[in-house]
Amino acid sequence: MSVPTVPRPASRHEGGQALVEFVLVLPFLALLLFGVVDFTRALHHWSDMNQMAAVGARTAAVNGNPGDADGLTLQEWILAKSDSGFVEDNATVRICQPDGDALGAPVEVQVAADYAFLNILGLGTTTISGGATMRMEARATEYTPDGGCT
Repeated sequence: MSVPTVPRPASRHEGGQALVEFVLVLPFLALLLFGVVDFTRALHHWSDMNQMAAVGARTAAVNGNPGDADGLTLQEWILAKSDSGFVEDNATVRICQPDGDALGAPVEVQVAADYAFLNILGLGTTTISGGATMRMEARATEYTPDGGCT
């Protein structure tokens, strides 16, 4: 014996259910996607600042200032080494010599900039920084250090 099927009333069709669920989930998926992209950009900027700091520390350790011919301070030259426009716009560079400028003493270069995560949501800013330390090979005469720094 077969059980007779009863047709559903027209008001119970579920044809648009998937579309409604997709529309409800879409903002969260978009936020996740933009969050991943923005976090990747922040990592790129952090890597860029660490590279700039390493180049700057090496240049300071050997008492160089390649930007001198163009009228740039060592800090300005370090900022020009950025491969992302973000760093050039709002970054600061500090050259620190905590133990003075004696040969073998450390010279530190710190690069920092503010970054706004998911700027469109207005979540505020955080500081991304990079740094590098090298030993002095020549006394500083081509640039002016920022002091001991902390």
